[in-house]
Amino acid sequence: GTDTAAANALDDYEEGTFTLSASGGGSSFTSTVSRYIKIGRVVHIFLQLDSFSGGSSSTDLVLNGLPFTSSSSNNSAAVIHTNKPLISNGAIFQIAGNTSSANVRTQFASDGIKQSNFNGYGISLNATYVAG
Repeated sequence: GTDTAAANALDDYEEGTFTLSASGGGSSFTSTVSRYIKIGRVVHIFLQLDSFSGGSSSTDLVLNGLPFTSSSSNNSAAVIHTNKPLISNGAIFQIAGNTSSANVRTQFASDGIKQSNFNGYGISLNATYVAG
């Protein structure tokens, strides 16, 4: 169209990298790629996390350090690709409201997936959420 209104101009665009960490249980990973693009309040993230180690068999995998805190009304999820065979029901990356972390859960049962399930394996995903 021909709309030239200043109110419609894109004035909030940002690209960058961020660092994730796994909470509890001493879990860690190597060779990470964590990038984001933020347009207005919409945040797109791209992750490649390789070779988890040290994960606990009693602690759910939670990834901390998203580049922006999610909106209080946010509830986003993305399907995770993993080279770990036989994760029952698939895995999702769930970002709840008002947080900068994401829970790794089974796709249909909403149960947390224990850190030790990813020992020696990696995950990758693209996700979108709304920042607060």
